[in-house]
Amino acid sequence: MPRRNLQHAENSRRTLYRLASKRRCRRIELVLSSESDSGDSSFDCSSSDSVFSDSDLDEENPYKATETYCTEETEHFGGESPEQGRDDISVASAFTDKSVDTNSKESSYEVEFKAPPPKEEDNRPFSVVEVRLPVISQLKILWQDRKSLKLKNNFLHTKCRYCLEKYQIQSSLEKFSGQSIFQDKRYEDVLASLKSVELTAKTTEIRYQKILRELTEDYEDKLVIFNEKKKKLLSEQSEVSECLEGRFSLRKINFLMRRQERRDKSLTEVRIKFLKFKNSLETISNVFDRLNDCEGQTVNLYANLLVTKNNLGERFDDRDDDVGRIRKQIFTITPILSHVRETSHGLSLEIDTCLVTLKEVTVFNYQSKLRVVENRRQKDLLRKCFSKMYQTAFLLVNPRLLQYILNSVEENEIVREQVIDMKLLLDP
Repeated sequence: MPRRNLQHAENSRRTLYRLASKRRCRRIELVLSSESDSGDSSFDCSSSDSVFSDSDLDEENPYKATETYCTEETEHFGGESPEQGRDDISVASAFTDKSVDTNSKESSYEVEFKAPPPKEEDNRPFSVVEVRLPVISQLKILWQDRKSLKLKNNFLHTKCRYCLEKYQIQSSLEKFSGQSIFQDKRYEDVLASLKSVELTAKTTEIRYQKILRELTEDYEDKLVIFNEKKKKLLSEQSEVSECLEGRFSLRKINFLMRRQERRDKSLTEVRIKFLKFKNSLETISNVFDRLNDCEGQTVNLYANLLVTKNNLGERFDDRDDDVGRIRKQIFTITPILSHVRETSHGLSLEIDTCLVTLKEVTVFNYQSKLRVVENRRQKDLLRKCFSKMYQTAFLLVNPRLLQYILNSVEENEIVREQVIDMKLLLDP
């Protein structure tokens, strides 16, 4: 059903475009015939007899001819459910007011020609604007193709968004459920449709690049011809004005000059339109590149998910083997652990006894350290007393002083022996 609706909308768009192109070709033929008959026809873009009429050039709504039919198509497709609308996106919805508003920002002009009244025959050569009329028609065809590609691109983007919303990445516990992305075949169908759209986009892009290259070459050749003719015309105009001075009035000369300026303006407008179409083609190519990148990313993601699925299955099998091996190790380790528990209980009792002895040793060490500190303090006091006595004594042969020194030496030896004994006691 959605493919039938898409085909119906595409056929209706083609018929409308064919009718519009036929109408445009008729107007171009009328202009060519009238230009071949009349020699003084002007190409003023601002006057009411201009080639580019303001009534036919509608910048705000250039797709006014197809708007009524496409609104009927959107009403026909509007009865579907929102879930079905995501899958069955129709191309006709792009011709609504919203698409017109978005496309009105870009430079899209449709050139239509009015047929001036027939005059006397004139066998003069075609002007540059007349030569460029087929180029303008080709540019319009390019614009219509670009519009269809834009519609297809919007359809592809909506389809990708729907697929990403539906097949979002799940957690590690839900990956292997029955509703996962690996067991759903619709994802592969969407990938196949994406590949087909990519192939069509590549072919159309190559065709448009070739057409644009041919148009640029044609444009450059005709621009050279135009510049040469312009220079020749200016030289002939100066010669004619010198030869026929007095025959043509100043008003007639000004009129001819204004007509030439209007033709130059129309040529610049055509050149601007060509550049705008070229920029639009570049934007389309950029969009195609982004589309190709997105498709490559989705394909890589799908392949990575398949690889991760296989790897996780292998890991689960390895873990089952590891669990069986660990169970066997547990059965063998339990008796060893019971023996270790018994030995650790016996060692804990020995450790308690060692702790008691260690406490006693620490108490003895503390007391010995206090004794050592006390002996050092007494030694310092004796040293001070000895220094004072040495300072006060001025006679070394004093018998009392000698006796005191001998006594102090004996006391020092006694103290030294006590310190040595304490060190022996402290050493293990």
